[in-house]
Amino acid sequence: MRKKITQNNIIHFSRFVPVTGSGGGARRTRQMLQVLESFQPQMISAGRRTRIPDLSPGDLGFPDTTVLHYYSGRDGKLKYWSTFDLKTIGAAEAKRPFAFDRITGIFKTGKGAKHWSREHKQKVNRLCALSAEWARQLDLSVLDLAFVDDPVYFFPLTERLKKIGVPVVAVSHNIESLASHQVNRRYRQHLFNREVEILAACDLVVTISREEAWLLKNLDINALFFPYYPVEEILNRLLAIRKNRKKTKKRDFLLMGTTINEATRQGMFSVIDHWKRQELFREGDRLLVAGFMSDIFLKEIKSEKNIEVLGPLPDEELDRIFGSVRANIVYQDWGSGALTRIMETLAAGVPLLINSHAARSYHNMTGVIEFNALHELGDLFREIEKVERRIPVPPRPDAAFLTTEIERIRGRVAPPREITWSR
Repeated sequence: MRKKITQNNIIHFSRFVPVTGSGGGARRTRQMLQVLESFQPQMISAGRRTRIPDLSPGDLGFPDTTVLHYYSGRDGKLKYWSTFDLKTIGAAEAKRPFAFDRITGIFKTGKGAKHWSREHKQKVNRLCALSAEWARQLDLSVLDLAFVDDPVYFFPLTERLKKIGVPVVAVSHNIESLASHQVNRRYRQHLFNREVEILAACDLVVTISREEAWLLKNLDINALFFPYYPVEEILNRLLAIRKNRKKTKKRDFLLMGTTINEATRQGMFSVIDHWKRQELFREGDRLLVAGFMSDIFLKEIKSEKNIEVLGPLPDEELDRIFGSVRANIVYQDWGSGALTRIMETLAAGVPLLINSHAARSYHNMTGVIEFNALHELGDLFREIEKVERRIPVPPRPDAAFLTTEIERIRGRVAPPREITWSR
C-alpha cells in the first residue's frame, strides 16, 4: 500500500542533503530550498550524510525495513525526509538488474549499462533504484507539484509523475550528459538526446548555468537560469572575511575545490603540476591546497617547500586562510553546470584567478581575473592588487520571476503525459 502524503502537497526529490558544510551540490540545494520556502516543500533526498537524527519509519507510515532520516531547518519551517541506504530499501529490486526497455538501456545494469562510464554506473543505478522505490511507495497523485533534481537520474519517478499529471520542475545541477567523464564517449550524443527528451517533458527546468539555460531554450524547453547565491549562514561568514581582509597582510594562493567532482579534481592536479614545474610563487608565497574530501582524492599530493596540502578544513580555519590569501585559483579544462565557489570567493572580497571554461556564467564580474591557459597564470599575479579593493558584494538574484513561474505551473492542471523516445 502506498504511503499517503499528508503534511503538504509539494515535494522536492533531491540527490543531495541540503547542508552548508558539504559540496557545491548540497549548498545549491540549500539555496533552492530557501528560495522555495514559500511553497513549504517536503523533501526526500537520496544524499548520504551522517549526524542527522533518525526518525522512526513507522511514524511516516513506511515499512519497518525502510531506513529514513529526518532533518529540520534551524527555523523549524523546512522538513526533510531522507532515504539513505539502498541495502534495506527495496532490497529485492536492488538485487536484480533494472531493465527499463522503453528508454533503450539507459538504466540497465551490467553489460547493458553502456551509456554511462564504468565509474558512474553505480551512482546511476542507485539513484534509479531509489526513485523507482519512491514512485512505488508514495501516493504521488495527491501532489500539486514536484521538484526533481536532474531527472535523468530519477527517470522512473519523473515518468510516474508525468503519467498521473503532476507538474514537474526540474532542478538542474548540470546537464549530466555533457560531463564527459560520466559518459561512454561512443554513446554521448545518444544519451544527450535522451536527457533532453526527459527535460523537455518537465514543465520548467531551473539551471545553475546561464549557458545551459541558453542551450535548453534553443531546444524549445522552458528553462530559467537562476544563479547560485550563498544562504545567510554562509554569506555572513563571507562578509566577515571581507571585513577582516581590510587589515590583514596578504600572502599565499589558495587552490580549493570539491574534489569529489572529477573536473575540479583534475583541474587542481593540473595547477599543482604547473606550479611545481614553473615555480609560480613570489618569495614567501605558497600554494595552499584544500577542499571537501581532498584528503581522500588528493592523498598522493605531498606538501613541499612551495606547496602545502591542508585537506578539508573546519570553517574557522578556512575563514582565517581566506582572510589573508592573495587570491583563489580555479581551473577546469571541462565540466558542466556552474561553480558555487565563484560567488563565494567574490562575496568574501577575494580576487579570483580563473580560466575561461571554469568562469562560465560569471564572465566579466569585477574580481574575476580570467586566463585561457596555465602558462598565463604567472603574468596575472600583478593584476591582483589592482582589483583587491574594488570587488563589490555580488547582488542577490531576484527570485520573483522564478516563484511566479512556479506558481503559474502549479495552478495549471497538467494533463497526464507519457515521455516518448525517438529512435
